[in-house]
Amino acid sequence: TVCKQHFCDTHHLLILFEPVSKQCWAILIEEETISWLGNPNNEIKNLLTSELLKEYKEVYRLKQGMFKQETSKK
Repeated sequence: TVCKQHFCDTHHLLILFEPVSKQCWAILIEEETISWLGNPNNEIKNLLTSELLKEYKEVYRLKQGMFKQETSKK
């Protein structure tokens, strides 16, 4: 996964590559727009969405942790 620096919560790209069939799919989030790349079927869309949510929760958790550290220093 990759994200736009300092904007991971609103700009994100998650890529799935299947090496045997050499197929590639992706979900691109830009602000409130979702784009599907590689014409994924519903199963692939669900997998990409699930993984993106896991990634987002981790990014959000890290941001919350940094915010707590900053506020506790004041």
